[in-house]
Amino acid sequence: MDKEKNPSEKSEYERFSISLPTPLFNEFENYRKKNNLSRSDSTRKAMRDYLDKETKQERIRSVEKTSAVILLTLKHSWDSIQHDHDKISFDEHEQDHREDNLDSILNTSYFTKPDTDLIKINRIEHFYHDIVISKVHVHLEHEKCMLIIPVKGSGKRIHDFYNSVTSLKTVLSYNLIM
Repeated sequence: MDKEKNPSEKSEYERFSISLPTPLFNEFENYRKKNNLSRSDSTRKAMRDYLDKETKQERIRSVEKTSAVILLTLKHSWDSIQHDHDKISFDEHEQDHREDNLDSILNTSYFTKPDTDLIKINRIEHFYHDIVISKVHVHLEHEKCMLIIPVKGSGKRIHDFYNSVTSLKTVLSYNLIM
């Protein structure tokens, strides 16, 4: 006969510490206080959510044919635009806009990080044209957008596409809905 665990007995816990950028820590603190959660409870919930997403994303790899929707929230910052018409010649400016080699364009100071990530997402989508059905770009706030990307095809291709777009620096949050 199995010994039943008394609900009042605490299971073992592991302690660890983490380092966070101050803005993320402040956002986390505001969220957990607003929702009356301890740091431990809110961290556990976030970890479970993350592991659930990762498990779901790993499961999709083994599916031969499926459909899903990928949701991405992107952060844009317009404060750091570096393209200054006064500092470059007309010829340089024209060349920036006529350049056929996208890799060299991505490395110019003309684009901000959010701009380059949007270009990269577009290139990634074209590479996965066989599974990307469409994309909807929704403006949530001045500095925040959501991309809704329905996909259909092999689980492996969807998995690889998902990993490619979620690895970009400006992605704040992401989800795979099957």
